[in-house]
Amino acid sequence: MRKTPVYVCLLLVFVVRALAHGQANSYSGPQLTSQATIQDCCATLKQTPGGSVSGTGTSISAPPFDSLTGYAADHIGTASASVNANVLGSSNSGISFTATATASATPPADPHVGSLHAAVGQSGTYYEFTLTQPSYVEMDASFTPSGGLGAPYGGYGGSASLRAGSPGGGVVQGNNQNNANVYFAISDTSGSGNDDEVTVHTGTLLLQPGTYDLIGGVSANADTGQSTTATLSVTLTLSPSDQIGTVTCVQGSATITSPGGQPVPVTVGMPLFMGEVISTGAGSQLCALLNDNTILHVGTSSRLTIDQYFYDPTNQTGMARYGFLSGVFNYVSGLIGQQPNHDIDIHVPAGAIGIRGTELIANVTPQNATVYLDSGEVTVTPASSGTLGDYLAQTVITFDANTATTSAFSQSDYDALKQQITGSAPDTQPPTIQCGAAPAGWQATNVTIACTASDSGSGLANAADASFTLSTSVGAGTETANASTGSHPVCDKANNCATAGPITGIMIDMKAPGISISAPAGSTTYLLNSSLAANYQCQDGGSGVQTCTGPVATGAKFDTTTVGSHTFTVNAKDNVGNASSGSSTYSVAYGICLLFDNTRSVQSGSTVPIRIALCDSNGNDVSTSAVVVQAVSLTQVSTSASAVLESPGSSNPDGNFRFDPTLGTTGGYIFNLQTTGLTTGTYALGFTAGSDPTTHTLTFQVR
Repeated sequence: MRKTPVYVCLLLVFVVRALAHGQANSYSGPQLTSQATIQDCCATLKQTPGGSVSGTGTSISAPPFDSLTGYAADHIGTASASVNANVLGSSNSGISFTATATASATPPADPHVGSLHAAVGQSGTYYEFTLTQPSYVEMDASFTPSGGLGAPYGGYGGSASLRAGSPGGGVVQGNNQNNANVYFAISDTSGSGNDDEVTVHTGTLLLQPGTYDLIGGVSANADTGQSTTATLSVTLTLSPSDQIGTVTCVQGSATITSPGGQPVPVTVGMPLFMGEVISTGAGSQLCALLNDNTILHVGTSSRLTIDQYFYDPTNQTGMARYGFLSGVFNYVSGLIGQQPNHDIDIHVPAGAIGIRGTELIANVTPQNATVYLDSGEVTVTPASSGTLGDYLAQTVITFDANTATTSAFSQSDYDALKQQITGSAPDTQPPTIQCGAAPAGWQATNVTIACTASDSGSGLANAADASFTLSTSVGAGTETANASTGSHPVCDKANNCATAGPITGIMIDMKAPGISISAPAGSTTYLLNSSLAANYQCQDGGSGVQTCTGPVATGAKFDTTTVGSHTFTVNAKDNVGNASSGSSTYSVAYGICLLFDNTRSVQSGSTVPIRIALCDSNGNDVSTSAVVVQAVSLTQVSTSASAVLESPGSSNPDGNFRFDPTLGTTGGYIFNLQTTGLTTGTYALGFTAGSDPTTHTLTFQVR
């Protein structure tokens, strides 16, 4: 059974060779040098512990993953380098590599020795791996220096490159000329130190099956009294290629063979991947649509390979390499071929065909190829002579490995040949698509629009495309006057395609109105029977506010007729039914009217008859025996020290004020406060009144 390739990410590590040395400078005697070999490894690379790191279509091998160190020292300086490699995870899911070089120079013991210099280099690092199918690779390198440097030897260095075939092979060039070769050089002759990390990402490189080597090295230098370190980390991440296209029609017998796999019968809708071989039997045809809308028709008894294919849908750029091995083919360029810097080649046994926005038919044998160029341009290069030839549309080019000739182009002959390849009369018209109109006015939910498609020629490639829908995807809590649906491509069996949508200008309101309440203000206390106007607003940036209602209309008086906690709630709804609610919690409290002169001082030890009345905002006496007033605290204001709260005898049991109907206009309250033990000063008496949430205070003086 043919399986869809999946991503496998591998971190690759190295076999290491390195050299470390220390040397003296400005010294007339013999210079002392030493050499330490970090690792002189492996004429044949060994397998990773626990078996090879494996993944779909990718195999690698590596040396033992031990921590490796090298050291060189003498009395005038030291230099060292190390490399560490670790297998990540219990299942050998990846490998990381870090190379570090450290150099330091100590003050010389010999007075005849001048300034010293220590240098270290870790070089010749390489890792070799093999790919068994085309793969994408991401290369990341980071270089981190640390330590102060001074003239004249200040500097760090590091480099890494990916090379093909061997450590001495050519540097790999990627798509769009990405170059897998990086070099770091940092100098700090001021001695201030440079600890900035430098990172490089090469972008996506496309590698063909074969052997590759990753090369890396790092170095550091130090003068007298200094210590410097440079660290190089390199990571490669490999993954097989993505799906690059889809089989859109098949007639008769056809197979697809993945690299290293067995032929699998083709069905409509089967995905295509880079590196596969497509074969058709006698009297059979196959058509495919690639990601950039390139159309391929493979005729009877034909073989085709998709050797390389890379497409960036954002910029509509990429590259492609096809192999037309034998048979007849109809090729129509997609978006890659329409760009100025297109990079498309078709290889045949007799040579190569460079594509420039082209539609053509190619009839290929092992000895020669005939190209019927309907539109665009091609460059033909015979395999042996290597002589380039540029040809314009409406030309027939026949070439073998040495020469190329041209002949007259006949549109009727071209159409007849195309009919033979596709197995039907040429169908050049895309399917017809009809979608319903966008709804008028604001909508409360995402919109789904029904569409239908039909094709009177070769028929729809996917029968399910006869009826489909396009929908908006506005998120909850969002309102927009210009929402758009998605799009849906529809192709016929001749690979003519049309796209439904996006349908724009749809007004969708999925956000409830906003509510602001400025009066009554939250967490605010108002006096009983205050005459205050409510003030609130509702806002909606979509369909508009339909209702905005509170306990009273804005501008009308809100409730302050009872003491206690109150909640003022406003409800809003917009014109498509989105509803919201906002609240403000406030308090209503009594006013306190004093019925004694609190400016007159009382003698310490005497009893203070404290008389009050509960009042509203207009000063009206609202005292009643049903409301209990209770003393709760006594504090000396000048020191904030608490004092003992006492009343004489049983005149104020439980600290409660006694209601006296003769006080005030409708009654009042009295609390006989004993001042024995109170020192000279001003005191504050705290008390509560019924359901009033406020703790009230009044002051008096003791002398």
